Amino acid sequence: MADIREEWKEFIRSSSYLSRLEKNGGDEEDFWKRFSASDTMNDYSGYPGDICEWICGKIDPGCTIADIGCGSGRYAGPLSAYASHIYAIDPSHIQLERYRSAASSIGGCTFSFFEDTWANVHIGKVDYVIAAYSFLVEDIDAFVDKMMNCMRKGAFFVFRAGQPDKTLAALRNISSFRSFDYEFIMKLLEEKGYRAQFEIFSRDYSVPYPLFCSAYSWYIDDPEVFHSLLADHGRIITLNGAEHVSCHRSDAAIFVPE
Repeated sequence: MADIREEWKEFIRSSSYLSRLEKNGGDEEDFWKRFSASDTMNDYSGYPGDICEWICGKIDPGCTIADIGCGSGRYAGPLSAYASHIYAIDPSHIQLERYRSAASSIGGCTFSFFEDTWANVHIGKVDYVIAAYSFLVEDIDAFVDKMMNCMRKGAFFVFRAGQPDKTLAALRNISSFRSFDYEFIMKLLEEKGYRAQFEIFSRDYSVPYPLFCSAYSWYIDDPEVFHSLLADHGRIITLNGAEHVSCHRSDAAIFVPE
């Protein structure tokens, strides 16, 4: 898989938000301030929803969990119903504060917070580790190996199932090279000798056009071109007299037992 790993690195370099920051300037916290719109879109999609139910069905009550790249705390509530302690890890101060706010109203579970990357955090052994869209790093092997060395009972990954949104792929310039989804993670785990289980979760939904634009503002150079692109792909619909964007997402949840 050496060639595929090199393609993965190019995928990360060319399609991540960091590449956009490098092109347009700004810093990571600027990006995460704007990310709240993307997070709000999850209210319309229902993510993570049934993914959390699937994960919680595989963990033991009273467990300890490392939530890697925890973001604003979408997984905090469901996981805290089973966990005794959650290690919330995210390099973004803004995202971690959102997580901390979400966790403040949760009882029966304690939290530790780490404002850093997974590579720099040292927490010892935990029962489960979870990485939902947070392993988008060039050195994927080091990331995964550390997850496996940290867990006692299991590791979870959540990643896209299928090809990326064609409209957004055009905007983010990721159509010119190989795209990746959960199958890459499955092959990587198999190569390392792990037997993983997985399930696909799909949903169709729509979001108000202004919210959609806010969520992808980092990738929009010309609003008129963006609107035309969505319309050409049949994505613009009218609901209650207002423009919405039709969306589809498919996520794969992967579980690697001890």
